[in-house]
Amino acid sequence: MELTSLLVATDLSPRSIRVATFAGLLAQRLDIPATYVHVDELATVSIHDSAEAREYLDHIVSLREQGLRSLAEALSRAGLDAPDVQVLQGRARDVLVPYATDNGLGAIAIAQRSSEALDQHLLGSTSRRVLKAATMPVIAIPPEVTLPTARPVDFGPVVAPVDLDESATHAIRAARDWARKLEAALYVVHALDFPNMADYLKADANDLLRRVGWRMRLQAVARLAELASPVGIDREHQLVVDGASPAEAVEAQAEKLGAGFYVVPATGKGTIARFFLGSTSNRLVKLARRPVLVLPRSWLDEREEATAAP
Repeated sequence: MELTSLLVATDLSPRSIRVATFAGLLAQRLDIPATYVHVDELATVSIHDSAEAREYLDHIVSLREQGLRSLAEALSRAGLDAPDVQVLQGRARDVLVPYATDNGLGAIAIAQRSSEALDQHLLGSTSRRVLKAATMPVIAIPPEVTLPTARPVDFGPVVAPVDLDESATHAIRAARDWARKLEAALYVVHALDFPNMADYLKADANDLLRRVGWRMRLQAVARLAELASPVGIDREHQLVVDGASPAEAVEAQAEKLGAGFYVVPATGKGTIARFFLGSTSNRLVKLARRPVLVLPRSWLDEREEATAAP
């Protein structure tokens, strides 16, 4: 299963148009079609029909047309074709995934958030719902994303944060193939999650905490090699990092590498579920200053089955 098409969701706000432009450039780089979708979440005038309501809705329609023109202009400046925008009715968080499924679209690109008023570390409700419901890959793009200017477009290295569960190899293979499509380097990164033993060891005169940390690092390096080396990732591109938290450690390493993308699995079993379904994954998506390609576990499993089939 490969990414053969891309649904680009936009609410036509300036931030969302920037995200849509980035997604359009990505689709162009991958040589796949992009379908632009705007969801009209306004209720139709019914029992609340009034001159004021109709005037308000007419104003919103005017703003939408202006937003569509702004989107077309932004794409044109980026060297992309004018979009044929599909306008859907309903709530974006409820209709985007069904639309992508019904129309055979291989992935969804969406802004992490678009409202100017939202805190920069708050994942928008629409993005959160889409990430939870999607059965296809979702690319969560920060509104502050830098639009590439070089041609051909260079999106920079890819970082694949992994836990050390056996099923991590599925995600590593998918990340490897993604990096190859972008002609980018891939770094497989594991963030150590040290147990909080500081309070217990404050009075300890020896260096037990340092030795425990070193042992954990050695074990992680060895285990990461077991998972990544058979997939063709050389040791130079296998990194074990630590920091204030796993999410901060991964983000700091990605910043250091000048990474252009994260590739992470959305679900898993055992320890990988703890890492990618819990607070660490959520925080990573919120912290990320670069797009995050989220791969549903069901999609990864089907991909592995298709690859293994004779």
